[in-house]
Amino acid sequence: MSADTIYRLVNAWLAFCSIVAVAALWTADIRDDERVGWQMFDYELPELCTQKVETGVPCDSCGLTRSCISFLHGEFDRSRAFHIHGVYYITCLLSQLVFRLFQLRKGSLRQWWLELAFDLPLFALVLT
Repeated sequence: MSADTIYRLVNAWLAFCSIVAVAALWTADIRDDERVGWQMFDYELPELCTQKVETGVPCDSCGLTRSCISFLHGEFDRSRAFHIHGVYYITCLLSQLVFRLFQLRKGSLRQWWLELAFDLPLFALVLT
């Protein structure tokens, strides 16, 4: 398998993951008790924060999912109220989607500075 083929497969996989993530967040809703779920499936996510379950105190990243959902639904003030960094996560996710789709269309655009400009914010958000 050539390097260009691997490069295109990686970009296709990252574009697919970004599309799935945006679709999942966009179709989700926030219930009255501030739990996340999907009305179309009548499904509610369980509490995923171990710290909040064990101690009752939310961790530093609690509210990010609700913030991202609110942002995609156009509720910007509510998004900032849930978590201030939700806007940055969604911006990074959407920019990754656009960048990866552009890379797939363009072919093998191997400019390291362009890759770095799009990948470093993603890694920084994952590490925070």
